[in-house]
Amino acid sequence: MQISRARFANRYLSTDDVIADISCGSGYLSELLRFKTYYGVDHPEMVAMIADSGMHQRSSVVFVPHDFEDGTDLSLSEEMDKIVSFETIEHLEDPERFLHNIGRNLRTGGQLILSTPNNPFNDPPRYSYHVREYSLKEMHSMLTDSGFDVTGSYTMGVPFELARRALESTHIKTYRADPSGERGTLSKVMDYVRPLRRLYCAVLPYSTLGINIGDSGSGMILVSSKR
Repeated sequence: MQISRARFANRYLSTDDVIADISCGSGYLSELLRFKTYYGVDHPEMVAMIADSGMHQRSSVVFVPHDFEDGTDLSLSEEMDKIVSFETIEHLEDPERFLHNIGRNLRTGGQLILSTPNNPFNDPPRYSYHVREYSLKEMHSMLTDSGFDVTGSYTMGVPFELARRALESTHIKTYRADPSGERGTLSKVMDYVRPLRRLYCAVLPYSTLGINIGDSGSGMILVSSKR
């Protein structure tokens, strides 16, 4: 899924862009995304691990320690042309402050490409370590209130979510239910059914021919422009 998100983001990125990758993890996306300069932002402990590993070290790649939960503002050394944030906002107690921090480091007209689990039915979070999962309407509202104009809405994992909902009344585990990383039966099956895997990883318009297929996707990606 991370590779699919990176491929999608590259539609909007160029080799002239200064970009930030929020909650960059190991910095893997610095090998996949287009950019002139890449700022990988993550918790100080993660950034220290990256430094110790010696991975992704080159002049165009900078790693910045920041804890989005400690109440301090993120201040990068230059304005970003684009910011990507994959699977982060659902972990945070204060998503509005998170979006504020993104906005203050993004130039006017710059783009935010944000992915998060798609929860259109107001269900409890599927994962115990998520603070909250959002519907498309909720994400639109939060982004708009934070100074962004949403220019595109997309979905991922459509067949996975359809199958999960069809099987949710059975005893078949269809997704990772806890932080242990154990993979469910349906996820394993998709590894061997390549057409399903390709469709699962595809990034599709949320609304197609007037039908919100995004409501049947397990993840969503929103592209926004800072006002």
